[in-house]
Amino acid sequence: MSTMQLAVAAAVLGMAVAACGPAVGSGAAPETSRGPVPLEEAELVTDAQLSVAVPSCNGDPEVAALDEDDGTVYLEVVTTQVVDGPAEACLDLLEVALDAPLGERDLVDLVSGERLRVTDTGGEQPLECLDADYPIEPTFDTAEAALEHALAEDVDDDAGIAPAPTSVDDYEAVERADGSMEFRYDDDGDRSFVWGVIQDEDGRWGVVSLGGCFPADG
Repeated sequence: MSTMQLAVAAAVLGMAVAACGPAVGSGAAPETSRGPVPLEEAELVTDAQLSVAVPSCNGDPEVAALDEDDGTVYLEVVTTQVVDGPAEACLDLLEVALDAPLGERDLVDLVSGERLRVTDTGGEQPLECLDADYPIEPTFDTAEAALEHALAEDVDDDAGIAPAPTSVDDYEAVERADGSMEFRYDDDGDRSFVWGVIQDEDGRWGVVSLGGCFPADG
C-alpha cells in the first residue's frame, strides 16, 4: 500500500473525494488559492486508469493538462489549497483516465518536472476505505498526547475501521503547512491509517479525524 492511501480521511481509490474533520476551535474563514500543485505518486487502478494523491483537502482537484506519447505521460493537476488560516488535514484522490494503457511509460508531473512513482494495484486484494470524524476536545498539551488518548479509546473500532496500531511510536508524525499534524501508519502491505490532529487558539491539541484502508473482508 502506498502513501497516497495515507490520508486523514481515507478515500476509495479512483474517486476524487476526501473526508475530513472540522477544524476544532477555528475562527475566521481560511484564505484559499487555486492553482497547479506538485504530486508525489500515483496508483495504477486499471491498465489505463490512474489514481493520484493531491495535496489538498476537499479542494476539488481536476486535471489541467494530460499529454501522452510513446514513452511518457505528462500530467498537471490544479486544486484549491488553504494558504492562511485553519485547514483540514487530508489528501484528495483524483481519478485520471489515459488514452492508452500506461504500460512501461513514465508518468511525469508537469508542475515539479519529476517522474512519479506508480504503484500497480492489479491483482491485489480489494480494499475497503472508511473515514470518520472525531471532534475530541483540544485539551492536550501535545499532539502525541491527543493521539495517545484516541488510541486508548478504540475509536477506530467504533467507526467500523479495522483496528489501528495502538502505539504512538508506530506512527510517522507529519506537520502540515497550517500547523496541524498527521500521524501516518502504513504496514507496506494491506493496511494504512492516518489520524488528523489540530491545535486550537490556546495551543491545546485534539484529534479531529481518522481514515483507514484495509482488506474488504476485514
